[in-house]
Amino acid sequence: MRPLIFIVVLLCMSNMPPLNFILRVFSGDTLMPGMSERFYISKDLRYVYQGDLSDTLTNACYIQYKALSPSSSHKLYRLQLIEPWKFWKWKEYLVDEKWKQPYQHVSERELKQALDFFSKAYQSPDGTLSCSQVDL
Repeated sequence: MRPLIFIVVLLCMSNMPPLNFILRVFSGDTLMPGMSERFYISKDLRYVYQGDLSDTLTNACYIQYKALSPSSSHKLYRLQLIEPWKFWKWKEYLVDEKWKQPYQHVSERELKQALDFFSKAYQSPDGTLSCSQVDL
């Protein structure tokens, strides 16, 4: 019984600072979320989004995507896998909205094509994931 209690306590502590920070450093995980941490894509690879999911409904590009692709599913998929062996990320997996989205595997080539399509379709002024407001 004692080893089980020890394991449970260790798992809980590993998801809180400072132990969480130490485990991230030694595992090579990023300490701060990077650009790709908040990357989402539509199933049809016609829309790419970077940011908080709560902001999508007011995002000009997302509104354009829904208007241009009414028959497509407008659900966004995360590009990052859940890695259950990284027990120090379990709290994040349970709490963060990103991990509640379904996963979509996208190759680097497919992602590049999706980003190129996005830039052209949504008239991205600088090749980023921001778009110009276009009248539909």
